[in-house]
Amino acid sequence: MRDPLVTALVVHYEAEPALLARCLASLRAQVYPELEVLIVDNASPGRSMEALDAPPHLSVLRLERNLGFAGGVNRGVAAARGDLVLVLNVDVELEADCVAELVTAMAGDDELAGVVPKTVFMHDRHLIDNVGTRIDDDAVAYNVGIGQLDIGQYDASEPVFGACFAAALLRRSAFEAEAVGPLDERYFMYYEDVDWCYRANLLGWRFRTAPKAVVAHVHSASVRHLDYSFKRYLLERNLLRTVVKNLEVPRATRIVARRSAAALVRAAVLRPYWQAGLRAIVDFWRDLPRDRAARAAVQRRRRIPDGAILALSAGETADFDPVQLAPRYTLDTLEAMYRRRFRITGDTRAGEIAESLRACRRARRSRGRVDTRVRELLRDEPSFVLDFAAKVGT
Repeated sequence: MRDPLVTALVVHYEAEPALLARCLASLRAQVYPELEVLIVDNASPGRSMEALDAPPHLSVLRLERNLGFAGGVNRGVAAARGDLVLVLNVDVELEADCVAELVTAMAGDDELAGVVPKTVFMHDRHLIDNVGTRIDDDAVAYNVGIGQLDIGQYDASEPVFGACFAAALLRRSAFEAEAVGPLDERYFMYYEDVDWCYRANLLGWRFRTAPKAVVAHVHSASVRHLDYSFKRYLLERNLLRTVVKNLEVPRATRIVARRSAAALVRAAVLRPYWQAGLRAIVDFWRDLPRDRAARAAVQRRRRIPDGAILALSAGETADFDPVQLAPRYTLDTLEAMYRRRFRITGDTRAGEIAESLRACRRARRSRGRVDTRVRELLRDEPSFVLDFAAKVGT
């Protein structure tokens, strides 16, 4: 039986040439044979496409205007020939067997809308960027595992709420109107993948992790040169848009009311990025009639209740500072890593470390005593764990 054709879809706008070249080089090195590469250029004004050592079977779709990430993905999916579409940010690098592992994880389960690799940080590949996405009871989305060290706690393939579209293998048929449909292009960027995954879940589609497939990612490469207010505005507006479209009425009403009130309070006391938050709330309420119309279309087809969808995210934490783009060096982060490794692998040593870290955290010992105890617990762990522990509390 022939391997399914995979279309690697790379959406970019004025990408740094070095990033794009590294991404394409990693696609060229894939061991999976049935792979085509489609670059969607979102009307870039510059020259980042020139002088690339491109992989075979590469084609370029140049858009007449910048449609954002959502619009670029939609146009790329429409042009793809593969039954499976590997959506990629330009700032990623795939290990050579990544596509093969993703295809293997997708095989034999027609209810899977997508599978997600283990994505690590480009600058430190011991640090996890994501193993899919989660969404909490307030519809705040997080990358699963972000900010944790990779000590094997995500090495089992598991159900997950959704895929982070920095790197995800998706079924092209799921983008058809009678299935999940295309990404919502009004989002421009951020939360368009969360919205799509929520729609997929409530229709009965599923997602799964494929941790043997590994991707390295430069987190927020496209916006890290901008003030965080740009990202904050889009995150807040698009979160609320996702809530109104997808969540059941009691929960949606509560979240919208609480976040609207919180934005007003932040503005009144001049909290950081209050302008971006207030602008997001104003624009959300202005666009509410369109979101309610989109909601009606989604809810008519609902098969799965919110409770079952949100349960997919239970027990996860976000151990990352989104403004500083850095891990949170805390005992909580270390405990979460080892507790999850114990739960997944049954490693009794990991369980002992997690319990001892919990005791240290609760005892609120002096800084010196906590450091000494942590060093004792972790003395036989890899050096990158010890380096992380050394930064706890600094």
